[in-house]
Amino acid sequence: MQTAGSRECLSGVVEYFGNAVTIRGTPGNYTFSGPLVIVLGIISEHIGRCFSYTRASMAYGYPQPNGSWTGTLGQVQRNKFDFLASFITLTSERVAALDPSTYIILDEMTAVYARPGVEPDVAGFIKPYTAGVWLLVLLAALFVFAAGVIVLRCVGRPAPPR
Repeated sequence: MQTAGSRECLSGVVEYFGNAVTIRGTPGNYTFSGPLVIVLGIISEHIGRCFSYTRASMAYGYPQPNGSWTGTLGQVQRNKFDFLASFITLTSERVAALDPSTYIILDEMTAVYARPGVEPDVAGFIKPYTAGVWLLVLLAALFVFAAGVIVLRCVGRPAPPR
């Protein structure tokens, strides 16, 4: 840990996250930049503590049956690092295991698509079925027609007089 003045720096583990946290350099010589690093710099000035960053060597992690976590969340839980310097989705499991801060950056991300609507289509009655299904419907119709013709020919004749 480095010291700034008479106080220790708080150590943060950094997980790469798109344009919010950018990591450049080689192992042991990383530079961290992006909007989240700027926000954390402002916070460090206000609380009078320096922040030192370490690149995450693993993913966020998963909960274990005993309540511990794997990955970077486990490293924070075991006090190897003081905080996670990355964006994370809060779930009930994560909130139970760790102490999240208030939201620093709130960003709504979503997929955008055209709203479907009803459109007229002349061939709309054909589209629900595949060609194979339509072929079976045609064969069934021909079979019923042929069976009807045979029944009508046999039943339709009058009985010979006695």
